[in-house]
Amino acid sequence: MKNKAILSLSGGLDSTTLLYHVVKDLNHDVIAVNFNYGQNNAKEIEFAKYHCDSLDVEYRQIDLTDYFKQVNHSSSLLNGAMSVSKGDYSDNVPDTYVSHRNLLFTLIMASIAEQEKASELYLGIDKVDSFNGYWDTSSEFVKRVQAVLDLNPSNSLKLVTPFVEMLKPDEIKIGMRLGLDYSKTMTCYRGTNCGDCASCNERISAFESL
Repeated sequence: MKNKAILSLSGGLDSTTLLYHVVKDLNHDVIAVNFNYGQNNAKEIEFAKYHCDSLDVEYRQIDLTDYFKQVNHSSSLLNGAMSVSKGDYSDNVPDTYVSHRNLLFTLIMASIAEQEKASELYLGIDKVDSFNGYWDTSSEFVKRVQAVLDLNPSNSLKLVTPFVEMLKPDEIKIGMRLGLDYSKTMTCYRGTNCGDCASCNERISAFESL
């Protein structure tokens, strides 16, 4: 019997590579959860659906747009393409940071896992992100969230992040080996493949380094 896993799928490079890895390498039974929260890069959602259809994976979407409209007004990721700054990441918290987003997503996924009797949660966070002001993509974040999940005595649940210590070129090599068409992913904070936001720059650099 296959292990059942809940996976956060945005349709971007990291989470889509993770989807292919968990389905094809690990042979898990996956429920892919997509979060629509009013982000500029909503084009990713189309790609998330596309890859779930291609892999015959169950797709679910959670709509958090009203929630984020009420509680988060500072992130440029929620305030239109033109609000996103140009250039590479700096040492500061990026303007695209969405407060506590990954923590919220993980807790929602944990609730789904409890209902579905799944034993694992998967997040496609990687090493580069953890050095760019995104505190909720770090190994320490994973460790602390796991400690919270472990408080539940009735449901054993593991938070799994295979790429948390991995660089993007190494992720891409995994996806290419598994037949992932990266033209069907979106990694742009503006949602247009602009080529000059930090996320686009990071993606372009990763492919150029192969």
